[in-house]
Amino acid sequence: MLKINRIQDLFIGLHTRYPTRHGHDVTQCYLDSTASSLAFEPAVDFVRHYLPHHANVHSENHYSAKISTQLFRWATEEVLRFVNADPHVYTCIFLGSGATAGISRAARVLQQVNPKPRALVSLMEHHSNDLPHRQHLEVSHISLLETPTGAGCVDVAQLEQQLSRGDVSYVAVTGVSNVTGIINPVAEIVRLAHQHQSYVLIDAAQMGPHMPINLDAWDADALVLSGHKLYAPGSPGALIIRKSLLDLTVPVEVGGGMVEDVSLHEYTVTSAYPDRELAGTPNIAGSILLGATTNMLRRIGMQDVLAKEQRLTKQLLTGMAKIPHLTVYGSLDASARVGVVSFNLQELPHQMTAMILNDFFGIAVRNQCFCAHPYVRVLMREELWDLPVAAGLSDEQIEAYIDQYRGMVRISLGLYNTEADIERVLAALADIAADVDYYKTQYRGDAVHGFRHQLGELPIAFSHPERELDRWIDECGVRQKNDQEYAID
Repeated sequence: MLKINRIQDLFIGLHTRYPTRHGHDVTQCYLDSTASSLAFEPAVDFVRHYLPHHANVHSENHYSAKISTQLFRWATEEVLRFVNADPHVYTCIFLGSGATAGISRAARVLQQVNPKPRALVSLMEHHSNDLPHRQHLEVSHISLLETPTGAGCVDVAQLEQQLSRGDVSYVAVTGVSNVTGIINPVAEIVRLAHQHQSYVLIDAAQMGPHMPINLDAWDADALVLSGHKLYAPGSPGALIIRKSLLDLTVPVEVGGGMVEDVSLHEYTVTSAYPDRELAGTPNIAGSILLGATTNMLRRIGMQDVLAKEQRLTKQLLTGMAKIPHLTVYGSLDASARVGVVSFNLQELPHQMTAMILNDFFGIAVRNQCFCAHPYVRVLMREELWDLPVAAGLSDEQIEAYIDQYRGMVRISLGLYNTEADIERVLAALADIAADVDYYKTQYRGDAVHGFRHQLGELPIAFSHPERELDRWIDECGVRQKNDQEYAID
């Protein structure tokens, strides 16, 4: 087993420095892992060692092709191991650049094999696990449990009520909310859906980096991961799905690599998985990167990852509760969350709060609605009832208010974050809350059209890509000999 404290510094970008409005550079505190995580350096090094052997897959008749084919196959096996999926029951298909392509593929398959008119999704879904289902079926949204401190997980009782109608093709639910980090009762959802002859698709894009997954125990029908959120930027997404379901459908895409034979008038699709579902050349290097990363995460142990994150989340929530005029969204029970916390400072627009954290403190967070507009609306409406601004407003006026100011600031943790990172962001938020008027004077604009610092943008790396390439060319000893020819000195 690898120990978290031994590897938490092995991520590319942890020591990147940026300028601040205070006039000096600081090491960035990266708290935006839910959007996209930093790369795990040992896995990246593994791929660097592979690249001299890179070739296309589907052949083992020369050394490079053999190595690439075997490593690509190994990567699919590693992802299956990571989610505890029986390789005789499930296959792993690398698709797209995140979870979206896998969810879209699964939606088509599940609707075809269980042609009922409705799909059920929760109110907390990312758009990627909502909109694809609307293309095929009528979508009904399941509400969330109410807790003393805000919305909680999926309301299982309402889910069962909807399933009892008998017209649900499948349930598509996130394992972990990308807005609040709240964990859904996946095993219970699967049990109820199967009891009513419906399938289940789990969006594990946020579950994967934060906690253990046990697909065999849950008995779900399909699950998706997002490689760029799983410490492997540049890797594809992964769809893990029952082979028996794919056997009942025809592949969505056709082309090279997924056929046994092609004549002028017909073709025969291979029965081998995952080849059957992979037309064309896959993202080979990215897939190997994801395989290496999931292998490393298994060695670390995702139960230890979850335990560490929940300790840091509790530290964060406890500290935020002491900051005046700061609202945290969703249930505040740290044991029911992973390391994702969305909030607002009531006196500041969310964009300005995120910009201040970056510009003055070197802290990277995300703001807006996180591709979960319905969920953000629900959470903000809950908050409004406790604010003076809501007094005497009609429902229409409240909706107009939400439309104008809709959005939050999100802190999200990764394997590399520490107690010191939590103390750093808490100190920054306390400073901002104590001097809101000063920070407001530093920016111009409005909540509708956006904000800019009064002094303009600070110079940062890659503002001029051509200049960066020129510098690289000089450092590598590449000199232009003429307009057509380049050589290495």
